[in-house]
Amino acid sequence: MNVKNKTMNNFQDPRQRCASGGYSLDKQQPTMKTPTKEQILEAAKTSPEAKDALKKLFPEVFEEDKYFDLTELNGGSQSFGTRIGNLMCIRTCGEYANKAFFLADFYKWEIKIDNLGYECLIPTKKH
Repeated sequence: MNVKNKTMNNFQDPRQRCASGGYSLDKQQPTMKTPTKEQILEAAKTSPEAKDALKKLFPEVFEEDKYFDLTELNGGSQSFGTRIGNLMCIRTCGEYANKAFFLADFYKWEIKIDNLGYECLIPTKKH
């Protein structure tokens, strides 16, 4: 057996060596940590341009900005909610707590545009 054959017989593919605990030729990419919501909001305070860029990169962080805090309509109370007759009240629990109205389920609700171009929420009787 010559040296050349012996060397070829002992050669192992680097990927096989990796599986058996050796080294791989594939470079490992560094992992980036996602910034926290607090870090993103803090960075957004640095300039309007930074805030615009961060809103595009992390829209879910800024999503709350689009909601009104309806607790002001409820006198700041965290109770069940301010009722408007038997039609609706402020939602004070769940995913949309203090961000939405809870509509009575014994009406059918429609959103229509009136002749002046305004959106109107219309309760109608269920049949």
